[in-house]
Amino acid sequence: MRRTFATLLVGAALASPATGQTFEIEAPDGTICSAFAYAPGLVATAAHCITSQRVELSLGGYGDLIAIGVFENRFLSEAQQTEQDVAILATARQLPRSVPISTRPLDIGQEVHVEPPGFGFRRCFVAGRSGDAYDLDCLVEDGWSGAPVYASGLFGSRRLVGLISGRASSLRGGDMAIMVHARVLPNLLKTN
Repeated sequence: MRRTFATLLVGAALASPATGQTFEIEAPDGTICSAFAYAPGLVATAAHCITSQRVELSLGGYGDLIAIGVFENRFLSEAQQTEQDVAILATARQLPRSVPISTRPLDIGQEVHVEPPGFGFRRCFVAGRSGDAYDLDCLVEDGWSGAPVYASGLFGSRRLVGLISGRASSLRGGDMAIMVHARVLPNLLKTN
């Protein structure tokens, strides 16, 4: 499986307006990724997007790294690396409202929505799972690493179920999104 990580945001035709919860971050080396309000004063993103202790938020202000997964370890399988591709930043910036996390595993074929910054959302379907690493049947664009993935709950509520780690080529020849389950975020804070 060939993994491609995000470095530049490009436009896409998507389905509905964004909620404003998802925004961009930019590292000092120019790396641009997605991030989202995880909890009051906390921002979540993909670990591979973090190239310094401090990143700039497109909302204004900065996020300072407080927890990061150990995703670059040659002794881990690709799925195990994906499970660790998360980072949490602290910020003094007032953030949009966060959404509750679902800790339940996702079912194969389940519909989920990726929400990149400023574009709306993209419908995806769960195609496979290895631990807390998931393959999603949909295309994600450059710059969407770290974007939140939601599932619908009761009465139209949304639950955070994951964040985008990257994309890979599938055996069928098309692209697939790679997602890490959001339940790793609380555990990351406990271990750092």
